Amino acid sequence: MPPKKSCWAVGEELASQTSGTVHKVVVTLTDEQLAAAEGWRSARGIPERSEALSELIRLGLLSEISRVYRLA
Repeated sequence: MPPKKSCWAVGEELASQTSGTVHKVVVTLTDEQLAAAEGWRSARGIPERSEALSELIRLGLLSEISRVYRLA
């Protein structure tokens, strides 16, 4: 079995495989989900909602990668 990589290394590998193209998508959120995302954005001083949602998605994916590969 190959040695385990950190979730950041796995995430960086995945990021390097993308074209760097930015895509616009529509996301449907409940009032509670939007309030939570807005609170998170505000607490971190992120000016744009899209930037905050992208970061939350990135963090969620890294967390899932870590869980799947048992890196954490």
